[in-house]
Amino acid sequence: MCGDFRVGLSFLRQRLLTEGVEEESGRSKVKDLQFEKFVEMFSAPPFPLFVAQLEVTLQSEQEARLLKHFRLDPRRVKFGPARPDLLEVLPPTAEGGRSRLRIWDFKANQKARHDHYIQVAYYSFLLDHAVREAGLASVEVDTEVAVICSREGTSPFELRPYRLAVDDFLRNRAPALFDTPSADAHFHVEDQCSMCEYMEHCRQEADAHYDLSRVTYISSESKRRLRADGVSTHRELAALADEERIERLQASSHDLSVNLARYVSAALALEDGLPRGLGATTLLMPRYEDVRVVLCAEQDAVTQTCFALGLKGYEGWDAKNGKPLGTEQVFVARQEGGEAQILLEFLRSLNELLRRVDAENREACERFP
Repeated sequence: MCGDFRVGLSFLRQRLLTEGVEEESGRSKVKDLQFEKFVEMFSAPPFPLFVAQLEVTLQSEQEARLLKHFRLDPRRVKFGPARPDLLEVLPPTAEGGRSRLRIWDFKANQKARHDHYIQVAYYSFLLDHAVREAGLASVEVDTEVAVICSREGTSPFELRPYRLAVDDFLRNRAPALFDTPSADAHFHVEDQCSMCEYMEHCRQEADAHYDLSRVTYISSESKRRLRADGVSTHRELAALADEERIERLQASSHDLSVNLARYVSAALALEDGLPRGLGATTLLMPRYEDVRVVLCAEQDAVTQTCFALGLKGYEGWDAKNGKPLGTEQVFVARQEGGEAQILLEFLRSLNELLRRVDAENREACERFP
């Protein structure tokens, strides 16, 4: 048995090219595979079936040639490394042809997003260029099909439309963006940026230019509307006082129609550091209230899905034990796709509680008309 296991492990190593696994903060992580080792393994067959976590970094001259292909200035632009999670080595489409490298990318999200497909297309450009520059005559990158694996499942997709979009951006849109001063460029720093490696850079730019992103809870669309009307910084927003202009801005979008006054108050607070009321109140409980219900939801920062719901009811006071009377229920999604099930259970429990309280209210009204 031990001999068979060692043979199987050796066979797996031959079929999977990897640098191995390391422990990081209590989690197992696949190490980056250096491109030089990849070139060595693919200089001649037989090839492995899969390549894990290949790091594709172009040398300066290689990078310059790819940038010039997109009509970009190598003195101003650099390509970040590409790290496709997995490469599948497929047989040639025709006899005597080259083996194909198909990109697989794994996402923790419930469903693959548009930007995930764009990311894979970007990987394909760098990988294709690096393979050509290395002179590997026996393999080529599959630029027609790629695969994204999300919690929803494994989804092959047509890569060419996304490569066209990346090509168009780099050739026709990026140059104008690079020529735009950061103070005039549209970018928006929000809570979802917290896991981005460029978060600190964007925050520094926002602080340096009094960017509207610094206004608490302002949306990217509202920032666009304000900038289109000439309000480019939170200092200009704090000085907004023209009633006609305010009405025009409020008519431009639903968010501004509801929250413009709050954004102005927040901008004023950024100016002088003084707290201000936002002109809003929560719903007030009636004086005779003796049942209180607290609901909570927990969202996963990576998958953007709700993995836990909570329901706690307070129904009076236990004088003997010195604590509130009530119940507490927690609903946790313990498997993939479990969000819908816990939502159903949560709503059933909440509905049962509200029905019981309603019945008691009706009984009390009959006793005390």
